[in-house]
Amino acid sequence: MSTDTLSFLGPGGLSHPMPMDTTDANANAKTDITNATSVNNASSTAALGGTEQEQEQALGGSTDSVLNEGGLALPTTTTTTTTTPSSSSTIRSESTNSRLVGLPRELLDAIASYLPTVDFNSLRGTCRHLESKIFPYERLLDTGAAVDILSEALSNFPNLETIDIRDFNSPTRYRDPKSAWGTVAEWRSYGSSEYRNWLSHRSRTHSSLLRSGTHIKNVFTVRVFKVVLVAAGKSSNCNVKGLEILLRSRFGALSDTAFALAPELTGKLSAVLCGLTRLHLDLRLERVGIPPYIWKPSDSARPDCAEAFYDPSTTNLRRFLASTPNVAWLRLNFVHDHLHSEPSVASRFLEWLALPPGQFSGDRDRSGWTDANPAPVTMPLRQLDIGHIQLRREILTSVTRKFGDLEQINLKGISLPAEPDTSPFASISERHENGPWTRYLRKLPSIAPKLKQLSLRRIQQTTSVFSHAPESIYFLEPGEVPKSSERVTSQTLKHVDKAALDRLVDRMWTYRAWAEANSVLGPEETDHDDSEASEDDFVIEWVTEVEDEEGDMEDEE
Repeated sequence: MSTDTLSFLGPGGLSHPMPMDTTDANANAKTDITNATSVNNASSTAALGGTEQEQEQALGGSTDSVLNEGGLALPTTTTTTTTTPSSSSTIRSESTNSRLVGLPRELLDAIASYLPTVDFNSLRGTCRHLESKIFPYERLLDTGAAVDILSEALSNFPNLETIDIRDFNSPTRYRDPKSAWGTVAEWRSYGSSEYRNWLSHRSRTHSSLLRSGTHIKNVFTVRVFKVVLVAAGKSSNCNVKGLEILLRSRFGALSDTAFALAPELTGKLSAVLCGLTRLHLDLRLERVGIPPYIWKPSDSARPDCAEAFYDPSTTNLRRFLASTPNVAWLRLNFVHDHLHSEPSVASRFLEWLALPPGQFSGDRDRSGWTDANPAPVTMPLRQLDIGHIQLRREILTSVTRKFGDLEQINLKGISLPAEPDTSPFASISERHENGPWTRYLRKLPSIAPKLKQLSLRRIQQTTSVFSHAPESIYFLEPGEVPKSSERVTSQTLKHVDKAALDRLVDRMWTYRAWAEANSVLGPEETDHDDSEASEDDFVIEWVTEVEDEEGDMEDEE
């Protein structure tokens, strides 16, 4: 069997089947739940404790409806006061025919979400039929069986080159005919067709976790990532070259805990990680659970020792990268909230990534690199993609300089703060030349001499040290106006040299600089016609567009 790519599709990219009319189903379910909750507390207590016969006796004699094995109240014409073998069989028979139990799992979850805790626990404790729908999939993950099954499957794909984990279908199947509605056919992950037939593979508890705080919203993604990673390590015939995490939901991005692997697994994974040449990661690096009075990161812009880079929020990620020495294409996408934190965990991580190998290793007077503070890594990078982060120009320059063999750089949603020596009273041309993006692009020929292609998409900068609101960069030809279109907010150079970069810099404008140069910006307000977009208009449209994206810097299939 010849296989190039194996994708794992999470629940965010699937629409569950609705095999019955949801209106009638909800109405029926509401009736059943109403009857079920009429059982008094004494009966509920009896149902949860005691033998099966005691439960049936208690439940049968406390209400005018029989509570079946599914935890549902079914109307009856007589009140049952004693339990006989025949009545028990009738209860079991009615359990399998209950309209509520027969609902799809996603509808059951929606209905049960309105139950108070006591009633919900009673439903879970007395309904074996509902538990039987949940337990097999919980057991599959909790017992580690998922790792064994997936490992066996991966062993059957000797030509597998790429494993990608995504939470959406990719609408890039352009070779196939469009649907009747004019939509492009989608690439689906391996096994997604069978997955659609599952009622659900997660319990209501997990759904509640996904709706709670942001620091636990990536629980499921982290779990899937670890299962896939460990399964690849245990596989007897897995020689993948690419590991790609492409997520539409920013809340599912991988935290540092995703890269925390048990020592006994490291040896099995080393061969797989060492063979990777492509590594694409969506990261949510946050300082969670570390009170500021216990540990505070160094704010030094020029740290002069290894201990200045100690950060427990990225320790596991740094160890993981040390196990991937052959990566030639590294893609790092960060969540959007890093645009509003300075210095952020993500920017400090890139500052560490920019350090050359062996930095501070000879410093005997201070603490050096340790297992809790991993040393800098080196990679033979040919392509580097970075998305959605605010960082200083010096860090971006250092990262580019370290990987001097880069042939392609893709930057998306990067925001650079103003240079400290930039005067807010300088002229337009002076502010332009002293802008962080201008300085970075002017240096590219010297720090990345082998660069062949450069892509800039929706980049931003602050033009004054007194301003914290980033301004978007537009690439405008003479006579053009700033608009929220892809053509003026993105630019790709297929051939990079000093002349091409100079032309690119000359076309860069912020909205305020363009308005001043064209006498559009007045002392109190901006005066422009309806065909022009203000900076605020652009930011609103840009945020909406980002939220609708399927993936950051995603490749076409």
